[in-house]
Amino acid sequence: MRQELREIRTQGTPMRPLKIYKMQDENGRIDVPHHWQEHVEILWILRGTLSVTIHEEQYTGTAGEIFYINPRELHGMQSTTQGCTYLALVFPLSWLQFDQADEAGEKYLRPLAELNAYVATHLPRQTAERAEALFQEIYILYDGNDDGAWLGIKARLLLFYFYLYSDGVVSRREKNSQKMDMLLHIARYVQEHYGESLSLDIMG
Repeated sequence: MRQELREIRTQGTPMRPLKIYKMQDENGRIDVPHHWQEHVEILWILRGTLSVTIHEEQYTGTAGEIFYINPRELHGMQSTTQGCTYLALVFPLSWLQFDQADEAGEKYLRPLAELNAYVATHLPRQTAERAEALFQEIYILYDGNDDGAWLGIKARLLLFYFYLYSDGVVSRREKNSQKMDMLLHIARYVQEHYGESLSLDIMG
């Protein structure tokens, strides 16, 4: 992964790790250059048409469609019609995990955080329709100042992940695939730093 394309902007705050961006093309075309980050990013299109590129695959989304960007996935977005508007929800998966290990965290959330499982990029219509109501409520809570709002936001995001699993939108990576990713990471590092002294700690 090219380090110069990594998003280094701080998202949210330690106490409120979720950041929601409302992207509109009122003053011109939306053009978000290719980048990647350690956080999840969810795109919910409200109006118009948005072109989404993820790992060199290009998608076209319209109102009501939802795209899920897993951590470390290279992506960029451009509006293709006037009046394009979408919400981008950005947050670390670690925020949704629990201090006490349980099945919800260990079986479902941790694999996503550790990239041993991934969510489909373009959510099926059924899943998107279920998620829309949650995202509407999340945005209202996020934009207000009600007591307990962030508890409500977190609860709805956990319900969203329940929808992803129950609708079969999450895939688990094969062990051989994980090993291949590690080998590619090591090979890429050696290629980029062949003139430097190397150690296993650095490459890990």
